[in-house]
Amino acid sequence: VSPALIIMGCMVIISLFMFQSDVSSLGVISSAGNLAIVSSLAIILYYAYLNTEGNHTYTWGGDMGGLAVFLGSTVFMFSGHAEVIAIVKPMKDRAQYPRVLIASVSILFMIYFIFGLYVYISFGETTEGLIFNNMDGRLVDITKVFHSLAILFSIPVKLWPAFEAIELNTLGQHWEHQKDAANYKTKVVISTIIRVSVLLITGYVAIAVPDFAFLVAFCGSFCIS
Repeated sequence: VSPALIIMGCMVIISLFMFQSDVSSLGVISSAGNLAIVSSLAIILYYAYLNTEGNHTYTWGGDMGGLAVFLGSTVFMFSGHAEVIAIVKPMKDRAQYPRVLIASVSILFMIYFIFGLYVYISFGETTEGLIFNNMDGRLVDITKVFHSLAILFSIPVKLWPAFEAIELNTLGQHWEHQKDAANYKTKVVISTIIRVSVLLITGYVAIAVPDFAFLVAFCGSFCIS
């Protein structure tokens, strides 16, 4: 099956969740995405535990030519997470968010550190940029399914802040609550066009730039600047 067809199929699924007016309604699929990513990481660590062909192939210096890609990817991991807006907005006590942010980033750093270190200890210099390339058999297929579901379920939450920002500047604040306004139906049509356009552009980029590692590093470089 062509990757482009798979992406277009995923876009159809995403479209079912992208017309929500309240981001809190996306909590269920967001939780499903979190469960999928945890399952994916657990399987990868289990596979790394069973396969240690990289032992005694470690280098402390590493490939300095890949330093720029490493920095871009690292910064991207902690920057540009638009779903932060989706988390803050429904909070009853937003003053507590800094504490939530510090705790979340700390936990995220530990997960990244332990995962990267453990995988490198297992595979050493044979570690691929895409860890799936180090895996084979049924486990890698299951891992890809979980990872794909995690990405699929997280996209509606990631797109929601973009929808809200564009609609705020084009349709005005709280337009969706002004159902008695004369131009309400027109604004609904414009909102639909905006959301479909953002989804189509996102899908086009995914098809046109299949190298996900490059895309992450590229976006990360803008975060650095």
